[in-house]
Amino acid sequence: MKDNKARSSAFSILIIVGGLIGIIAVFLAWLSMEWGGITIFSMSGWEVMREGFDQPNLSNLSDNYVQWMPLIVLLFSVIALFIGLAALVKPKKEMGIGAVMCGIIMIIAAIVFYTYKSFGVAVSDFAGMGIYLAMAAGVVLLIFGALRLSVSNDQ
Repeated sequence: MKDNKARSSAFSILIIVGGLIGIIAVFLAWLSMEWGGITIFSMSGWEVMREGFDQPNLSNLSDNYVQWMPLIVLLFSVIALFIGLAALVKPKKEMGIGAVMCGIIMIIAAIVFYTYKSFGVAVSDFAGMGIYLAMAAGVVLLIFGALRLSVSNDQ
């Protein structure tokens, strides 16, 4: 019984870590244009949400739905963080469902942003570290949320 409680606490802490990684990912570069190892233009997920794609450097790309993908990642990262904290305070097996759903939504949002293409310019050509970290955070939430579901005999 103590072993299950320790494992459920460990999984809850790792869900919290996944949420924190997702929050950090939004503030890292989602778009990064480099030439010869020197960054010419960089735009964080926060800047993408705030300013959109209407930038002269981005050839005036303007599709509104893609602009909000970093916000979706941020919101579901915060939700996952609270789910992890709630699972630590009052361990319930079902808390893992919320983490799994947050992870899936974060992965989908990051992939939608990554695969966006308009006017012959693909985001995947200029993908920054923030997109990859958002996908990794989603995978962490997915894995440890599922593991949190597998732990039985919670008190």
